[in-house]
Amino acid sequence: MSTPDSFGLELREDPSLPAKTLVAPIGVIRDIRAALGELAMNIQIGWDSPAVMVSSDLYEAFNAWSSMQEDTEEVDSIDEGLYN
Repeated sequence: MSTPDSFGLELREDPSLPAKTLVAPIGVIRDIRAALGELAMNIQIGWDSPAVMVSSDLYEAFNAWSSMQEDTEEVDSIDEGLYN
């Protein structure tokens, strides 16, 4: 699954990872920490690849969040059309 707005990352579910685990290249981890600060999850440095491996629970959570973002964008575009 690609992240919204084409951030250039691909999230891949890895059922073998423990809950709340993300494995990513160091640059991605740095960006996550800078944007979100400390998180209650296990973030591990992985291989140098654009893919980010996440545990099944994080993958499902991201899917739910992504769906909410898409729903919000649809409502915003309808609202903007009413004002033109």
